[in-house]
Amino acid sequence: TASNHSVGQGRSGIDQTGLALGRAGVLHTGSFSSSAAQNRTLIVTVKGVRVAFLAYTEMTNGIPLPHPWSVNIANVAAVRRAARVARRRGAQVVIVNFHWGTEFQAQPSAFQLNTAQALAGDPDITAIVGQHAHVVQPIRRVGGKLVVFGEGQLLSNQSAACCPIQTEDGMLVFLHITVNRQGSKLVSIGYMPTWDRHPDYTVLPLSDALR
Repeated sequence: TASNHSVGQGRSGIDQTGLALGRAGVLHTGSFSSSAAQNRTLIVTVKGVRVAFLAYTEMTNGIPLPHPWSVNIANVAAVRRAARVARRRGAQVVIVNFHWGTEFQAQPSAFQLNTAQALAGDPDITAIVGQHAHVVQPIRRVGGKLVVFGEGQLLSNQSAACCPIQTEDGMLVFLHITVNRQGSKLVSIGYMPTWDRHPDYTVLPLSDALR
């Protein structure tokens, strides 16, 4: 829930979003109703492996945060610190999600490249996955680590009527991670291209997962 729109409705919007997701049984992180909530680490067990999810946004559209703890703002030092804490709390895998980049630009921005480069060598971080640009951005190897810069759209009403036609596209990304006594490693990334069909906004897969 960390995005450029997180504080569009102020603290009330953050609180109501968290309550709605909670009622629906959807785990979430990135925006918070209290300092204590921000200090928690979202860890889920997947196939017997404890996976931590961290979420950050590059910007909030110039709107100041209601409180310093309201939304996670992308900062290399903060991400590293949270990843270390997640490991101490028992996470075997740490996935960092970034809401970053320049809208409608298929190539990563300087902020994306610099941030990925700064974090790629951190042993506490297993994978980096991003969204926000509304178009698919590349998967690249940065400092020896694969980085998903932008998954494009999943569900959206954007189309060639308002925006680049590429805003109808997205991809589901599959992270293939090995875990052993030495730690966790992102071995490979698969993906399934998707297309938002208009006017009923049905999300359709375009092909089988690729390697």
